[in-house]
Amino acid sequence: YEKLESSSPDWLPSLFEASWAYFMKTVNSKALGNIHTLNAPYFENQFFPESVLLKSVIYFKYCLYDQAEEAVADFSAALALNPKLLYSLAYRGKSLFNLGRFREALADFARALAIDAEYIEVLNLSATAHARLGENDEALAIFDRNEGVQHGELYARFVVAQMLVNTGGDRERALRLARAARE
Repeated sequence: YEKLESSSPDWLPSLFEASWAYFMKTVNSKALGNIHTLNAPYFENQFFPESVLLKSVIYFKYCLYDQAEEAVADFSAALALNPKLLYSLAYRGKSLFNLGRFREALADFARALAIDAEYIEVLNLSATAHARLGENDEALAIFDRNEGVQHGELYARFVVAQMLVNTGGDRERALRLARAARE
């Protein structure tokens, strides 16, 4: 990424991609620097809404919750410009989920699922958010629907098994799910 000249038309997209790479390598100062560049007024004709979300994830990782909240608000403003950004809705929902704002996360997950009803990660997060809110029937209904979407989701099966046991549900089903997750 660093080999591209700043005059290249691919330079800004490469900064965005490099930001994710730096984040994955935990070189967050470089990731944040790239994000700052991407969102500079000089590049107002370029639009990288997920960069703001990456910024919120980095802030959250370092327990800078106020800055994470501010980044989510900035991202919401960017999302308002194009509400059909599937991954943007999913990412913002994940950020809200991580901040413990489950009801708001569920609203974004619902909008993302309206675009792609089989988005497995969003289905799992939706069910988990319902479970965290104590809405076990809703969570189980999503996981039941989810089973038909993609078989073998380990996390989903363990969560359902745990919910069934914790709520006094069908123990046989819980055991079947736990066994299936191990296979």
